[in-house]
Amino acid sequence: MRPIYDAKFRGEIRKRMSPPSRETVTEISKATGISRQTLYSWRHLWKREGELVPASSSSAEEWDSSDKLAAVNKLLAKTHIAESHRLESHRAETHRAERSAYRTWHILRLCLFVLSLRSIGWPI
Repeated sequence: MRPIYDAKFRGEIRKRMSPPSRETVTEISKATGISRQTLYSWRHLWKREGELVPASSSSAEEWDSSDKLAAVNKLLAKTHIAESHRLESHRAETHRAERSAYRTWHILRLCLFVLSLRSIGWPI
């Protein structure tokens, strides 16, 4: 019977293949007992999904163009996510400030209305 590996376990294997670890398929296969073919299949799938899993444990200067492109894409995605969170936080803070200013404006408007009623003799 073929073993079934859950997503968490496969994620740990992907981390071992990815920088900074960059363990080779052979090293991971020996350490875990998973066949090299299974590991190569997973790596191929992850690369198709845009994950950074270089073909070897070589330095970044020796990576092929697809690995370099995946590294740039991953960095851009992280940067985009961080910028999105920053903008969302700024948007929420601006919204709170605008709401507070709006309430203050309405209170001042009501006070002016009451003062104008008093000035014309209305008993308030």
